[in-house]
Amino acid sequence: MQKSAMDAVPETAIDTRLEEALRSHLSMRALLGADMPIARLVLAIGVPRGGTAFKGRRMQPKACFRNAAVYAERHGLLYEEGYALSGRLVASGIVLPVEHAWCVDANGMAVDPTWEEPETSLYLGVSFRPREVMDRVARKGTFGMFQSGRAGLDDREFMESLLPGLNPGEVDPAFVPEGVGLPKP
Repeated sequence: MQKSAMDAVPETAIDTRLEEALRSHLSMRALLGADMPIARLVLAIGVPRGGTAFKGRRMQPKACFRNAAVYAERHGLLYEEGYALSGRLVASGIVLPVEHAWCVDANGMAVDPTWEEPETSLYLGVSFRPREVMDRVARKGTFGMFQSGRAGLDDREFMESLLPGLNPGEVDPAFVPEGVGLPKP
């Protein structure tokens, strides 16, 4: 049975800095009583990937969700959404996970039509087929699989369908550092 890009993880050793930074960010937010359901979803079911050099013309900056959806559809790639670390920022000592979208090639590598130097960036996300993305965009009127509407609110029902028991909106005690209680509502 042939492995699809949806299941492919690059052969190279996966750098764990993105997952570690995302877990740390979740812990800090949990201390404040704030939930990050997209981050919890991506940590639970996302696939870590390295990036590959982008050979095309860069698409519009700060429009990664649209760029990735359009590029994936045009080039027969998967669309992937989650968190990424910019290689450029990591090189300067800044390890800040950013909600982002990119494409995935047949080798399981991230193809990023938006960011500069994707080959040095780290990616962790959930894959979708381009038709599913475009159908969802047509229904809700905006790009991005995990948000709904132009206000960009988390689509809790959709995330719950991907990971039953996620309970978006509730702080997950698993991310609260040991010995620290959750803030009182």
